[in-house]
Order: sequence, then structure tokens, then C-alpha cells
Amino acid sequence: MSRDTTHKRIEAVLAALLVCTALLMLGDFWRNSSQKTYSYSEFKSAVKQSQISEVTIGSAVLTGLLNDGTRFQAQRIAGDDDLIPALEASKVRFDGPAPWRTVLYRVFAPTLALFGVGYLLFHTFHTPWSKFGKRGKNLLVADSPSMGFDRVAGCDEAKSELSEIVEFLTEPEVFLDMGATMPRGVLLTGPPGTGKTLLARALAAEAGVPFYSLSGSDFVEMYVGVGAARVRELFEQARKHSPCIVFIDEIDALGKSRDNGAAGQNDEREQTLNQLLVELDGFDPSTQVVLIGATNRPNVIDPALLRPGRFDRQVVVDAPDRTGRLAILHVHSRGKKIGTEVSLQKLANTTAGMSGADLANVLNEAALLAAREKAVCIEQCHLQAAMEKVLTGPVRTNRLLNAPLKRRVAYHEVGHALIAYHSPTADPVHKISIVPRGKAALGYTMQIPLGDTYLMTETELRDRIRVLLGGRAAEALIFAEVSTGAENDLERCTLLARRMVGHFGMGASTGLLHAGADLTNCSPGFAARIDEQAQRILGEVFEEAQEILAENRRQLERVAERLIVAEVMEAEEFESLLMEESSLSVA
Repeated sequence: MSRDTTHKRIEAVLAALLVCTALLMLGDFWRNSSQKTYSYSEFKSAVKQSQISEVTIGSAVLTGLLNDGTRFQAQRIAGDDDLIPALEASKVRFDGPAPWRTVLYRVFAPTLALFGVGYLLFHTFHTPWSKFGKRGKNLLVADSPSMGFDRVAGCDEAKSELSEIVEFLTEPEVFLDMGATMPRGVLLTGPPGTGKTLLARALAAEAGVPFYSLSGSDFVEMYVGVGAARVRELFEQARKHSPCIVFIDEIDALGKSRDNGAAGQNDEREQTLNQLLVELDGFDPSTQVVLIGATNRPNVIDPALLRPGRFDRQVVVDAPDRTGRLAILHVHSRGKKIGTEVSLQKLANTTAGMSGADLANVLNEAALLAAREKAVCIEQCHLQAAMEKVLTGPVRTNRLLNAPLKRRVAYHEVGHALIAYHSPTADPVHKISIVPRGKAALGYTMQIPLGDTYLMTETELRDRIRVLLGGRAAEALIFAEVSTGAENDLERCTLLARRMVGHFGMGASTGLLHAGADLTNCSPGFAARIDEQAQRILGEVFEEAQEILAENRRQLERVAERLIVAEVMEAEEFESLLMEESSLSVA
């Protein structure tokens, strides 16, 4: 008989005994709750008046029946030698309590309760690994995805890398005859929302094999040995269901580097990772089980997990380019009523950097907006409004700006836009707004890049910092003092300046040294020099922004005063006002 079967039978017996005991005690309680309560003197008086037919004499309580059948109870006073003679004189039947009730209340019920609690505590804290089998079987449930690679857009390179896995699972003899060993594990890396889970499911659909999905946190527990046992059980069950694909999402929770933190800080996590390494090493080359992991933090994965023979391949699933975004939009527009004049190409051009999940959210928000307006179909204006909502948050109708604050915000945002207009490599201004939104606080300047960016020059980085500082420079120029509105701008430009010096080697006196991923892998002296150089860059660029705005003050004032009235300004109107002001200045 297995351990699980024994535990089940013990639990069933305990449950039955507890139910029976509870029912008996509940019955006694119900009877006692509906009976009359006498004081001892009232009870003695009722005996003398022959109102009582029978009595059960307990050690502390007297219970019984009146002549009319009503039950009663009374407290007994110990040492009353006249009780028995009085009952005999009135011809009242009397007896002691039933022996089984005494045993039930004084012995059996307390013993059963203590045994049950002790068993549950022991079963919970001393044998937690016995739960793994049941939990593992519940977690490892086969799925049969139906959507193949044709429903996954925007990641053609990743699909090409994974196509070999499909061939291995469908025709393994071709590779085995050649003496080739297919990858035992594939790690999908990339930002959130780029389709890593979707790719893994599509791979299973293309190969026509079962798909088992788990999360890295499913293996991490406070009990020592539980995680390692779950890893063993996972691979044991995967081999039984071969061929199959096992997908572990957020694998960094399971395979985090053992160098992070103090030694021995999390022995359970290390044991779990060690067991995973052992299981990957023990894979039979002919076993048709492919382990796929996904993470958006590949830098924290333990190097031992990434070496050849374990996770042999790393497939990058990055944010899609313009062509990929258009393909993703076509996929997610299926089933939606898209207007004939809608240009998905235009939307793809203006959504650089968005992931597949972001694009799906934009289309869904556009459909919701069109439905709320009772529109016949989704129009371009709905897509534009949905994109702004995804990027900057919903409009905050309860936040009203008074006149002075509105004027300051307008000049701040136009400062960003004007610096972008006069910076050769800055992204073009798409829209300026002083309508408060969820993510954008009191206003925003939306810039849309002309194309996908894969690297940036020092000039482009300085232009980007200058645009971020344009709002603060405009406030200093117009109001002779600054406000707290530039906090987020300062945070972003400070990070850019530090990366220019500590990561990209663009500092005048820091040379080509790299300061590490988080700018902490360097000496205190070098960190101070990074801050010094970053401060110098920010100071120089801020002065440049002030000079540009001072030279074009008339443009700044004209656009800002117009924005105060209109609250929202599109790129066409913005550029038209600048050209008009330029022509007036020349005249």
C-alpha cells in the first residue's frame, strides 16, 4: 500500500469519527438548549410537589423529565444527603448518567481532537514532499495548442530558430542517423509582451505534441527539498509523455544566479537549481522532450544553466520592427470591424518600440472606444486615441488647472517641442497637450520616431537630453524660476548622461572603462568621476537649450499662448505656427 493511500484512509477515518462525535454532541446541545432551567431550590420544591417523573444525577448537573414530558436541568449542590430520600419519597425514577456519555465527553472527544490536530501538523510540517506528487500531477496538465506559427507575427527570426525543433520532434530519425544531438533546452529572452509564451505554444502546435506549461515560481517553496523533488517529478513525467514540450515561464525565479546574495542565503533555491542542472545533464539524446524557458531578465540566469548541453540555445524575441508591427496589427485586427479608410501601415509607423502585447492592447482599446461611441466601425481617430491612452494613460477629468498653472505647463511642454524642432537628430513632434492624463501628469509632448533605432550617436544622445531639459529651460526663461514639473525629465536625462559616460565611453576624462550593468561595478573614485562628467554634460546641454529658446523666444510665446487656448496641438499646426513666426521675423 502506497504512502498516499495510507494517508487518505487515515484522513477518512478521522473525518468519520469527528463527524459522528460532533453529531452526538450537537444532539445533546440541541436537547439541552430547549429545556427548562431550575435552581436547586426550585428543583427540590418540584420534587416535593411530585412534578418530576425521572432524574439523571450527574456529578454537577441534574437532568430529567417533568410529568408533562418537558425536559429540565438544574445545578446540583454537592453534599446534600437528603436528595436521594426526597426522590424516593416522591417516587421519582433516578439513575446516574450513561457510561458512554461520560467516556465520550471526558475521554474520547478530547483524545480524538488532539490526535487529529497532531496528525495534521505532523503531516504538514514533516512530510511536505509527499504533496509534490499530487501537486506536480495537477500542474503538469497537457495542452494541445491549435495556433501555429502562422498566427505569430513580428518575430520571423525566432520562428526560424525554432523550426529545427519542429523537425526534430516530427522526424527525429533524420538527426539521429546523422549523429546530431538536438538542443535539450531553449531559452527565449526578450522584453515583456513580445510573444515568448505564444511562440512556445505555436511550436507545440506545429510539432503536434503535448504542451506542458509551468512557472518558475511553482518550484520555489520554503520547505527544504520540495523544489528539487518537483524538478525530478517534472522530468520523470515529461519522459513518460515523450515526445512533448515543457515550457517554464519566468525561469529566472528558478534558475537565478547563485552568485547573487550572500552564501547560504537561500539553500532551497540552490538545491532546486542544482537538481535542474543534473536532470538536464541526464537527458537521453534520443528522448524527444524539449525544455523551453522564458525570461525577460537573462542577465540574472546562472551561467551553468546556459552552457552547451543544457540550455543550448538562446533565442531573442525582441520588440518588432516596422514590418513586424504591421504583421502583428493584421493578426490582431482579425474579427474586428476596421474601417476601409484605416491605415494600419500608418499605425505601424508611429508605434516604434511597442511590443506585440502593446499593439494588441491598442487595437482592443480602439474597438472599445468605437463601441462606446456606437460607431459603425473602427476609424483612424479611434486608433489614434487608443494609442495615446496606452502611451500616456486616460484623460483625468477631475484634475482642472487654474490659469497660472495652465500657463506654466503650456510653456514647459512647448519648450520640449521647440527644442526638438531645432535639434537636427531629435524625433519629430507629433502632438502637444496640456490635458492632464494618468501617466503624463499635467501635460505631454509626444514624439514619434521616423524609424526603428538600433544604436545612437553621441550627437543623438545629447539632442535627446536637450529635449528633456527643454521644459525646465522654458520655465527658467519665462518665469525666472523653475518648478517640480521637470522631475521625470531630470531622472531620464541623468540616466542617459551616466550611461554616456559609464557605458558608452563618451566622457572626456573617464576613458573607455565600463562601469558595469548598474553603474556599481567600479571603484568609488571612478563612480565620482562618472557623476562629475555626467554633471558636465547636463550643464552644457542645458545651456544650449537656454540659448535656443532665447533666440526663438517669439516662437515659444506664440505657440504657448495658442496652446493655452486650444489645450491640444497637432504637429501640422505646431509647424505652421513656427513657419508663420519665422516669416514675420524675416519681414
